[in-house]
Parts: sequence; C-alpha cells; structure tokens
Amino acid sequence: MHPLLERQLARARKASADGSLDVNTLIALVDDAYQSADEERRLADRASDLMEAELRSANNEVRAQSAALLKAVLNTAGAAVVIARGDGVIEDVNTAAEHLFGYPTGSLIGKPLGLLMPADEGMGHQRHIERYMAGGPAKVIGRSRETRAVRADGTTFPVEVAIGTHVQSDGRKFIGIIRDVTQDVAEREQLRLLQTVATSVPDPVIISGVPDPVTRERRILWVNNAFTRTYGYSREEALAGHPSMLDHPDADPDAIEELYRASTEQRPTTVQILNRARDGRNVWALVSLTPVFNDDVLTHWVGIERDITREVEANERVHLLQTVAINANDGVLITTPDASSPTILYANAALEQITGYTLEELRGKTPHLFQGPETDRAALARISAALRAGEPIRERLLNYAKDRRPYWIEISITPARSGDRITHFIAIERDITQEIEADARLRAAERRLATAIEAVSEGFVLVDADGRATVVNDRFRRMFPRMAQMLRQGGRFTDALHRLVDQLHPSVPAAEWEEWLARRITEHVEPTGRPILHHLANSRWVQSKEARTPDGGVVSIFADVTDLKRAQMELEEARHRAEAANRAKSDFLANMSHEIRTPMNGIIGMNSLLLDTGLTDEQRHFAEAVQSSADGLLAVINDILDISKLEAGRVELERLDFLLEDTLEDSIELMAARAAGKDLELHCVVAPSLRVPLVGDPNRLRQVVLNLVSNAVKFTAQGSILVKADPISAGPEGVEIAIAVTDTGIGMDEAVQASLFQKFMQADSTITRRYGGTGLGLAICRELVELMGGTITVRSQPGKGSTFTLRLRFPLGRPLDRPLVSVSLAGCQILVVDDNDTNRTVFRGQLTAAGAEVIDTADGASALALLGGMMAKNTLPKAVILDQSMPGLSGTEIARWIKTVPGLNGMKLVLASSLGLPGQANGEAGLFDLVLVKPVRVRQLVESLGRLLSGETIEAAKPEPHHVPPPLPEPGSSGHLLLAEDNAINRQLATTILKRAGYSFDIAEDGFTAVERARQKVYDVILMDIQMPGMDGVEAARLIRDLGAPHGSVPIIALTAHAMAGARETYLAAGMNDYVTKPFDREQLLAVIAQHRQANASAAPDAAAGSTRAAGGATVVPGFDRAHLARLWDAMPPAEARDLVTMTLSEVDRVVTLLGQSDQPSLADVHNLASMAGIVGLMRLSTAARSLEEALRTNHAIDERLGTLRAVGADGRTELARALETLP
Repeated sequence: MHPLLERQLARARKASADGSLDVNTLIALVDDAYQSADEERRLADRASDLMEAELRSANNEVRAQSAALLKAVLNTAGAAVVIARGDGVIEDVNTAAEHLFGYPTGSLIGKPLGLLMPADEGMGHQRHIERYMAGGPAKVIGRSRETRAVRADGTTFPVEVAIGTHVQSDGRKFIGIIRDVTQDVAEREQLRLLQTVATSVPDPVIISGVPDPVTRERRILWVNNAFTRTYGYSREEALAGHPSMLDHPDADPDAIEELYRASTEQRPTTVQILNRARDGRNVWALVSLTPVFNDDVLTHWVGIERDITREVEANERVHLLQTVAINANDGVLITTPDASSPTILYANAALEQITGYTLEELRGKTPHLFQGPETDRAALARISAALRAGEPIRERLLNYAKDRRPYWIEISITPARSGDRITHFIAIERDITQEIEADARLRAAERRLATAIEAVSEGFVLVDADGRATVVNDRFRRMFPRMAQMLRQGGRFTDALHRLVDQLHPSVPAAEWEEWLARRITEHVEPTGRPILHHLANSRWVQSKEARTPDGGVVSIFADVTDLKRAQMELEEARHRAEAANRAKSDFLANMSHEIRTPMNGIIGMNSLLLDTGLTDEQRHFAEAVQSSADGLLAVINDILDISKLEAGRVELERLDFLLEDTLEDSIELMAARAAGKDLELHCVVAPSLRVPLVGDPNRLRQVVLNLVSNAVKFTAQGSILVKADPISAGPEGVEIAIAVTDTGIGMDEAVQASLFQKFMQADSTITRRYGGTGLGLAICRELVELMGGTITVRSQPGKGSTFTLRLRFPLGRPLDRPLVSVSLAGCQILVVDDNDTNRTVFRGQLTAAGAEVIDTADGASALALLGGMMAKNTLPKAVILDQSMPGLSGTEIARWIKTVPGLNGMKLVLASSLGLPGQANGEAGLFDLVLVKPVRVRQLVESLGRLLSGETIEAAKPEPHHVPPPLPEPGSSGHLLLAEDNAINRQLATTILKRAGYSFDIAEDGFTAVERARQKVYDVILMDIQMPGMDGVEAARLIRDLGAPHGSVPIIALTAHAMAGARETYLAAGMNDYVTKPFDREQLLAVIAQHRQANASAAPDAAAGSTRAAGGATVVPGFDRAHLARLWDAMPPAEARDLVTMTLSEVDRVVTLLGQSDQPSLADVHNLASMAGIVGLMRLSTAARSLEEALRTNHAIDERLGTLRAVGADGRTELARALETLP
C-alpha cells in the first residue's frame, strides 16, 4: 500500500470511536490524499529549481563551518597537532603546537616540518620527504614513536609523535600528534634508578600481588638479588611461588598472627620472624611489610626482609653468657679498663652473696672496697702490674665482706679486648674459704696424726709406691734400730728385709731364708691385711699388719705382743686344764647320774609297786610323800643334766610338724592338778590364725612352756595363769610368734630380773627355802629358746605378777588334710556363767571362733535372771556352761534350780570346773549333760558341745573307785624276756613289774651271761642294763647282734641311769632299738616293751617268708596292731585320734614317695616316721624305720634297710587307711 494511503487509513480508524473503518470517511480521506499529493508534486517541482542554487551556497557554508569546527577542535586538544602537505610543508597547526614549540600564532604555517626537529634528524626527514615526493617508498611513523623536537628557542626536548595520513582532493596530508614526554622520560628514568637501587639493596625485597580470594596466597611478582642470595631460591623459583614458602614450623605464632592481621587490615607492619631457606637453614628476618594502593585500591605488597640471623644468634650468645654470669656459682665482676683504679660496672648474684654488697652498692666503686688489713699487699701489687700490662692473672686473696668478715677467694682476672683496645677487665672470684679452712684443719690433723703416730705403742712405717719410707715413728726405731737406720738413709723396705732376715725371723733356718723372704716380700707388696707373727732374735714376739694405701704405698703396724703371747700360752694351758676339768665334770655327772639314778630307780619303782598294794590311808599318805620327794629329787637331777647337755652343745632340735595349740594345751594340762590344788585358774588362748601346722621341736617348746607355767603355779598364791600365743608377723615362709605366760603371783623387782636367767640364781635364799628349786629352770629355758633362734624376756612388778614372753619363728608345715574341728556351732546360742573375767573371755573367743553366739554373765543370780527373761521371750540358749566355784550360787546349785523350772529342761547343762565333778557320790552327776575339767582344750570343747547339741549322749565323768590292786595275769601270757641287770634292787623292781604285766623272764647279772643266754634262746625282748661288771651292756648288745637271725635280731632295750648328752646315740649305734632312763616309769617301761615285742612278733613271720616273696612275688601284709590303734581311740577324743592317724598317713605317703623317687629321706624324717608309726600300731613299719635310722646314724647297711622300708611302707599305709574306716 502506498504510504500515503496507509496514513489516511490510520487517520480514518483513529477518527472512529470504536476503531472500525468507515468507507465514506475513507473515500473522503483518499480523495484528500490525492489532492494533497498533486499539490506536493507541484511544490516539488518548484523546489527543485530553487534547491540547486541553495545547495551550492549551503555546501560552501558547511565547508566553512566544518573548517572552523575542526580548527576549534584542534585548538582545544591537549596534544600538539601539526598538519603538513605531502611535501613536508606545514599546512596547519593548533594552538597547543604553537605553545609547545614556542612560535607565535600562524608563524609555522608554510614552514617545513624539519624546522621542528634537531638538525641531524631534520636532514634525514627532508630526504625522506624527497623520496616520498619522487614516488619512493613511504614509511609513516604510525601510532607512536618517541623522538626529540626543537623549540623556537633552539632547545630540544623529548616528544612522543603519532603520524597518520589522509588523502584529499588536493593531495595527501600528514597529520602529526605530538606530546611532550619530558616528565614521562624523567619518571621513567627515576623508576629505572629505583629499580637499580632495589635490585642492588643488600636486604631481600619481595613484591607480591594481592591475596587470592580462595587460597589467600600472594603470588610473588618480583624479588631482588639479595632475596636469591639469602634464601637460596632462583628468581624463577621465587616468581613461581608465594611468600609462605619461607614459613618455618618454629616461627613465633605471635609474629605470624601480626602478619596475618596486617594483611587483613591492609596496613603496614614490622615483625621479627624466623624463616626457613631453601636448604633448610634458619634465617631470622626483620620483615617490613607495606601495602601499595592505586586510587585507594590495594594492588601490591612490598616486603623488605633484613637478615638479622647473626644479630639474633649474637644476642642469644650474649643472653646465654648473661645467664651463665648471673647463675654462676663463682662471683663475676666487670670493671672499666683503668688499670690503676678500675671502676666496677657489673657484679653477679654470686659475688653479691660472697661479699654481702648489692650491685647498686658496688657500681661506681673500685675493688679496693674488698681489701682489709690482712690482704696480701704483694698479691695486690702483682695484680696491678698484670692489669697495667694487659695480661691475665690468677691469685689467692684474703678479702673482706660488707660486714668485714674475712673470706678467701681465688681470683682470675682477664682483659676483654675489642681489637687491640682493652674495653673491660673481667674477674672471676671463687670463694675458697672452706677449702683454706679445711686445708688448715688437714694440716692440723696431720700434725696431730704425726704426734699420735709418735705416741702409739706400736711401731709405724709408711712407705710410698717406690718402697721408700716416708714416716717412721719412734717406737719402730726402738723395736728395729738397724732397719730404721737403713730406712732413714733412703733404703727400700724390701732391701731392709733382705739384710735383716736373721734379726726379724731367726727361727727360719738359713737354708729357707730365700723362700721366707719371697713370701714375706709378697705379703708386703700385696698385703692381705691378716696379721703376721714374728719371733725375733731377742726372744720378743712382734705382730705385723699391713695394708695398701690409695696412692700405692703400704702402711705397716708392728705391735710387741710378747706379753699377749705369753698370756695366750698361759690361757691355752688354762684351757687344757679347763677341758680336762670339764671332762672330769662330765665323767662325774655321768657317774653321779648312774649312782643316783640306780638307787632312785629302786626307790621310785618299789614305791610305785607299794602304791599298787592295799594300804591304809596313813600308809598311802607316807608312800605318796616318798613318791613326791623322789620326783622332786629326780627333777633336780634332770635340770643339772639338761644344763650339762646344753653346755656341751649336744642338744639337737628335731624338725617335726606340730600344732602350737596342742603343744601349749599339753603344757598347761600337765600343771592342771597342781593349779587346781591351789585354786588357780589356768587358761590357754591361741590366736585363730596360728591354728596351722608348724615345723619345729614341739617337745623342747613344751619343756620351756611347762617350766614357765610350773614357776607361775609355784609363785602364785591366788588368781590365774594365762598362756597366750599371738602372731607378730607372717609370710609364705613362716610365722613369728609371741608366747606370753602371765601370772598374778609375787612378781619381782628389776634387780632380780637382771640375773633371773643365770644358772643357780633365784631372787634370794628365802625363795629357795620357801618354794624350792635349783635356779636352773629359767637358765635352761633361755638356752633352749636361743637354740631355737628366739628370745625370752620378762616384765614384772613386785606384788603384781610377771609375764614371760617368748619370741620364736617357725616355718609353716604341711597343710592338714581336713579341718582340725569337724563340727560347727553356727547358729547355736550358748550362755557362759563364770565369775572369772579371763575364763569368760577365753570361752567367748573359743566358741565364737566355732560360730556360736555367746552370752556371758559373772554370777548365778544374774544368770537366773537372764534365763528368766529369755524364757519369757522364748529365746533360751541351746546350752549353759557353768563354773562350779562362784560366790553366791555354785554351778551345781544353778543346775539344780534350772532342773526344777519347767520350760528350762530343754537346755544342755555343761559343768566346767578345775576340781572335777563334785558330789558324784551323792547323785550330783545326773545334773549335767557334760562335765569338762579346766583347762579345757579348744577342740575338746567344740567337739563335745557339737556332739551334745546334735543329740548324742556323752557319758559323764565317773568317780574314781577306791584303789584296788589289779589281778595278776598269767605268767608268760604277755611274752618271754631276758633281763640283764647287776643291781639286786633294780632286778627286784623290774621282775615285779614284769610279773604283774604277765611277762616271764630269764635273768643275767652281767654282759657275758646275757650274751650266752641270747645265744641259747630266742627272746621276745631283751632288757639290757648299761653299766655291769665284766662286760657292759653296750658290748653285750654288739655281740648279740653278731649272732645273726633269729637270736641276733631280738629287740634290745637299754636300761640306763646314764642320761648325759650323746648316750642315746651310743646305744643306738651299738645296735639297741630303744632305751629307758632310770628311774623308769612303770607305764613307760611296759609301753616300750610292748611296742618292740609286737614289732618283733610281726617281723618274724616276714623274715621267714622272705624267700617266698622273692620267688613268688606274693605280698605279705606288714605287722599291724589293731588293738593298739583301738586303745589310741580310748586314750583321747576320737577327733584328735583321727587327726593323729591322718597326719601319720600323710607322713607315710611323703616318705614312701621319696623312696619311690630313689631319694634318701633325712634322719629327722625317718625318726619322725618311726615314732608316728609305732603310736598308731604300724609296728613293722616302725621297726623298719628305726632300723633305717640306726643305719643312717652309723652309715652302715643303708641301701638294704632303705629297701626294707620301701617294701613295707606302702602296705602299711593301705592297712592303716582300711582300719581307719572302721573306727568312729
């Protein structure tokens, strides 16, 4: 559509209210449009004619305006603009160009361009123009070039020229834009200068960029040569890295933090930091970090790092030296270099302490301050001379402290130099006051020692390592004048020995001198310290002793021991006389023992037989008095013999397993009757921790405790006696025990206590007259206790009683197979009624340890009241233990009352009395379920109560009937014996005892007859007296043994009044099986006879069957006396009997195991086994063990008897174990 029509159409629509097209309106509009178009055409034609003239005029005007506009633009430009024609003539310039070159306005138009150039460049430019005009090559400077220009005044200056070309109708034009770059050149020159300076500066310089927003690292942009030299990185390595490559792991965190904060805050900072070079070297640097900004925008960081490594190290050395000086033990003083009057600049703490002055007090003073009246002026002069000469010096001086106390110093002064110039004097002072004083004391001691050496009664010689004497005292000079003279003249000690051997040891034959000298010189050169005795030519005796000194010398002491030697010789003679006297004493004691015991045997034995007959009460009283007196005399004899054995060192301790509680209870039980007779309470308390097997000699321990308890009973009129055992210390190897025997007797003062353990000592003669005794008992106790490795002490006060305390250590024995007590009282409530506090304490401890709950009270009234209350609450005890003798109600009265009260009959009543059961003849026995006689054994108490409370009936103690002589057995019913005895009374005694025991016998009055009878008949047992006329019992026993079986294998029992040390070993070595000492106890004699008769009877069939065993391999059961074992059950509580058998089984197992391993048991083991086997009825095993014991003692036929014991041991153990199962 024609544009005109489009416009009209748009108008028509716009005129319509709703925008629709009205045709009429459109037609009218189109018509108008055509008319308008015709009019425009007419006007256009007219205008065409006019415009051609106007365009020419307007074109000229536009050109004029354009030229004016261009001129205005050029004049306002900051740079100079020069327009030249192609021939190099200036056509136009702007104002800036005229000002730049200094020409008036318009004066440059038409001038050649060379006018603006230096002459040399202008000529070249002109030739260039000419070539260009001639049509040669044209080279235009282009965008930019720096060159020189000339002003109107002829001065040249640097310009930057940019030239372009423009072709117009009138030809090519050159348009040059010129800028004065004088300032740029100057700045660039300055920059080159700064760069040269930065490159040449000695400190490392780093220019880095801004931190990376991600890594926070700054890339290094430039480094100088000092950086590469200091850190070892090449320039290329540095420009590829970051400043962090210099980081050191030991750098100061504070310095690192400061650099980080300065970087973050974009501020300059300076820090001292430790860097690390490429090769790992430490580099200390003083880093100055400066930010560079452009229009307030951070663009760079410049870091200058001054290497201060040497300074830091120097400072560290200085600091180290300062620390050393400050903390040095020696005083340090630094002064000015003025030699005549140096001024103090510095003093360390040690010097302050030495002198008492502070540094403030010393600074500015001179060292003359320390001098005093006794300071060595000569030493001061030497110091001044050295200072003037500038030389070091060392001296000792007496100085004075601030309080004018003198002190000695060792001073060392050294000049400090810087080049050839002395800058300071440094003095090191060491306080040597103590050394000087010690040296003075040493010299004084040496003087005193020299005086002492001269004053001693021994000869003294000190030789040096070269063997020459340095000290010889006067005593030596008088003892050996010739030798001393040689030593004073410089002779060696060994040379003097060579020349004076005839004087020093005349007893050595001349032929042996060389050998003696060699030995003596060796002893001198290499002294052993042992004394050497010399018998000199003048008959004097000299003893020498030598020792090596630390410096290689030898000190020799020579003592004149002539008097001592004579005294020793006299003492030796006295010793021989004493030994002879001691032998005479031993012989006397042996004879006395025999001579006294032989009639004593008759007295005691006959009296014992007399007591077995029907006597009137008066006769029995007289016989019992005889028995008591004889026992007392026998005790005195035994004490004397014990002391003799101890003095001879012939008492040997056994090592047996034993229970301490049993041993102590045995001791007090033996004294129970005597204590009850005096109405004394006897108590035994053993700590529960000590109820374990121990290893020791129970018999000797029992002897000691029995002696102490016996004394306590003797010297106590009323009260009680307590035997108490407590552990002191315990460990896996053993236990240390304190056993105290305390009484409430007469006591003693300290004077008596001091001599109490001496032989034959008692408090005074009245003690002996009133109480009796030899004064040997405690001496024996002390000897035995010390033999057991222990101690015994006493603590006592007159009228308040005494306490004897044993301290002993025992190894632990083999553990028991089962508990000592097989019952428990756990849950049982028991009431104890006893007026004695100690009794109640003992009962409480014993019963509580067994698990019982114990209530106790001190009298009958309280007990009855207590029972009444408990009955009301239905909390009655299971049992009541009553003491008999109490104030108020007695035990029987309390029991009688209980029996009459309904509701109390269920309790078990137990009487514990030291006097036994009273009123038995009047029917009082039925009141009590159990009667215990004090002191009560622990196991007996617990076992009896346990059985009683479990419902078992225990037979109460029965009254002893009036003595009726037992009926005599048939003669020979017990066996046939041989009695060898020369004493008629002893024969009568022995035969009476044997007859009453049912034995038949033959009699031999001497050894010859005994041997002959033994040759003719085989007896069950031979009783052999030792001392008989003609042939004694020892020789007779040897001859009988030589007879061989069966006559020579009969058991032989020695009957001896010889109880001295070593007798037992002599009898056993002669082939005897056992021995009984006179005066013998009837029961003891019969028991020993029965034991060996039964052993012999059981061994005889075995001997006959020996070949059968060897041939057929059959096992014959060893002899075992079941009746003997049953009697053991009757003799003691079943629990104790079972314990004894169990211990025997363990011992048999142990010895048989040793034998099975082909080990030889010890003598103590075999002796222990023999005794235990005999006790429990293993007669053949006991005999075999005793036979081996004899073989071990005589070192004869050991292997044969080991084999016998090995053969019977296992079978005996089996038989005993089988029998044990059948017993309660």
